[in-house]
Amino acid sequence: MQMSHQRNSRQASTWCQLLFGALAMRALAAPLLDSGTVAGLTSTISIVSTPNPSALSRPVTLTASVPSGATGRVAFYDGGLLLGSAPIVGQQAILTTVLLPAGIRHLKAHYGGDGNYNQGDSPVISQKVQTAPAYGFHDWITYND
Repeated sequence: MQMSHQRNSRQASTWCQLLFGALAMRALAAPLLDSGTVAGLTSTISIVSTPNPSALSRPVTLTASVPSGATGRVAFYDGGLLLGSAPIVGQQAILTTVLLPAGIRHLKAHYGGDGNYNQGDSPVISQKVQTAPAYGFHDWITYND
């Protein structure tokens, strides 16, 4: 009886060592796998916004360019706020939005990667959204008394 208990303790100890060893190896390897340089090809992403400047409440089209053969979707951000995502067609993902607030917006595109390409971010671009809506308000009218 005691011999069986010792054998089970030794087996449990071996399994724990294997489990913790595997977890430790994953923790050590994670920075290499997540760095964008070991697991797949580097993704070079670019973004363009049109028109720039734009008017408040008017459509702005965001176009991200991705490497040839990249698949999946591209997410578009205004600072840390997700504006939406679009599928990659050819080498581009295109999103049109009317949700940009007035002011200077800081836009970027994020590609999550696929089996061949690692994830990547575009450089941040500035988009000026003007306060007065296009075709909106007219100048003040002055009446003479």
